[in-house]
Amino acid sequence: MKIKILALILFLNVYLIKASEPTVFNYGYTLGIGMSTSTLLGNGPNTNSMNPLVNTEAALGGSFKGAQPGIDIRFTYQYDENGKFRIPIGVDWTFYDAIDRFPIAKYLRDKYENSSSILAPYIGLNYHFLKLDRALATMYAGLEVRANLISESSFRLLRTNDIDQSLGYDLVEHQKASTLRLGSAIKIGAEGELADNYLINISGAYSIVNLLLKDSNRGELLTPRKDFETSEKYLQSFNFLIMIQYKFGK
Repeated sequence: MKIKILALILFLNVYLIKASEPTVFNYGYTLGIGMSTSTLLGNGPNTNSMNPLVNTEAALGGSFKGAQPGIDIRFTYQYDENGKFRIPIGVDWTFYDAIDRFPIAKYLRDKYENSSSILAPYIGLNYHFLKLDRALATMYAGLEVRANLISESSFRLLRTNDIDQSLGYDLVEHQKASTLRLGSAIKIGAEGELADNYLINISGAYSIVNLLLKDSNRGELLTPRKDFETSEKYLQSFNFLIMIQYKFGK
């Protein structure tokens, strides 16, 4: 009898300990907002300089080197009971701004500005393949399909003359209209619990913006002018995200 009582007490202790352990798999769904960056990969028209003294190509480059800031808003639904599969639905908005300055003469300077943005609604599937109990976190891999809405390009050439201001000018052009491209992203990330119902989600992704619907007549996606452009190359990027999520249900 004593053995049965001790076994029952042991079982209850194990059950209570197990029941009190926080879970990182079971939350129903989350709403999140985060800061994202997009860095264009490779050397090509979209990353080449607008400065004709630096750029060896005939066409103006986009000058988008380095990380460009953005914002990501996401709804995530837990697909299965164990939380290994989750479906993210959201929108990522990235802002591209570039400036190139260079002197023409001692008192003559040019400044080139190029700006655009990509609004990308997306849907995907994440597979949480590793649970880190001590960190209250999981590692996951995901695949997303994106509809990339590229805004109208904005190009500005500002010339200043310190001796005679009348010789300077300010030119603004919008040569490329807004357009749509279908793309995809492959990502890997980690999601962990912060406090109460708050989670942190950190991920990195490789994406192709214009996997489908390329149009060579428009030229490159993020360059400011169509002069000398005869094609549209694949636009590849690395996307980094830090997001805070609030979980609901379960």
